[in-house]
This record gives sequence, C-alpha cells and structure tokens, in this order.
Amino acid sequence: MGEYSSATTAQDQDGLAAWPGLPLTYGFIPMSYDLALKRYEAVEGRLNNLIAVAAGLITGVPALAKAVLPGIGLQSWWFYAAALCAAVVAIGSAWAKAYGEVKLLDIGVLSRPSWRVLSEEEFRWWAVHFAADAFGRNLDLVNRKGNAAVVLTFIFLLEVGALGLWLTFALGA
Repeated sequence: MGEYSSATTAQDQDGLAAWPGLPLTYGFIPMSYDLALKRYEAVEGRLNNLIAVAAGLITGVPALAKAVLPGIGLQSWWFYAAALCAAVVAIGSAWAKAYGEVKLLDIGVLSRPSWRVLSEEEFRWWAVHFAADAFGRNLDLVNRKGNAAVVLTFIFLLEVGALGLWLTFALGA
C-alpha cells in the first residue's frame, strides 16, 4: 500500500463527491483480499500436489515394477524421458511457488501522519484505491501461477505417458 499524498487533486475531490457508493465499495475490501488469498492458496496447493504426484510416480512405479519383475531394466529412453519430465515438474513447481508474493494491506502505513489527517471519506477512498490496485496485482500473480500449473500438468501427463511406454516396451521385450 502506498503513501498517501495530502495534496489531493481537484479530480480526486470531485471523485469523492461523485461516488455515493463509496461506503458500500469500502465494505468489499476484506472480501477482495479474501478472494485473492483463496485463489492463491488453491493454485499453491495445485503446485504442491504436482510435485508430490510427479515425484511419487517416478519413484514408485519403477520400485513396484522392480518388485514384481526383478529383471526389468531402467535403461530406456522412455524412462529417462519420464525422469526428465518429473524433474521439470518439480523444478518448475518450486520456481512458480517462489516467484511473486501476495500484496496485502500494510496496517503500519495507516498510522503514518499523512493518513491520520484524512477525513473518513478520504480515508475510505484511498483504502479502496489501494485495495483495488492490490487486487489487480494479486489476480495477475494467481493467473501467472495458474498458467504455470497448467503447463506443468501437461508435462506431468507426458511423464505418465513416458512411464507407460517404458513399462509397455520393458514388458514386451
């Protein structure tokens, strides 16, 4: 949340007077943060699940195959392709999780002198302004992470296919 400048422009003042719905809009601030956080947590969970399932498959399928068929070999381009896909999913998910942060309301900013002199209406107007900016940035962040999750899901499906082909060719040999 940025710093308020006490020098509000005439356009800002006109905007305050021309916005009779400001008190209602102000009430949506907590809901906007809640919505963005829920979407963020959902995409983070999807990335966590991708890492877990991709790693589980690349370790579990060969272990199970070796237990059932001790003579099955891991020396196959299909197995190597599956392992590469699992590595890309793990690294890509970790990168997507580390990239970007949710922008939240900084309560400390509200105690600064420039905020303490505001009228209630001006305070609400600026709070809505900064919350709207944060909401847009948070949704952009969630969409970027969500797009990464879609790409990584496709790569995960390639891993599954490569493991299936490895098993098919290894059992057929």
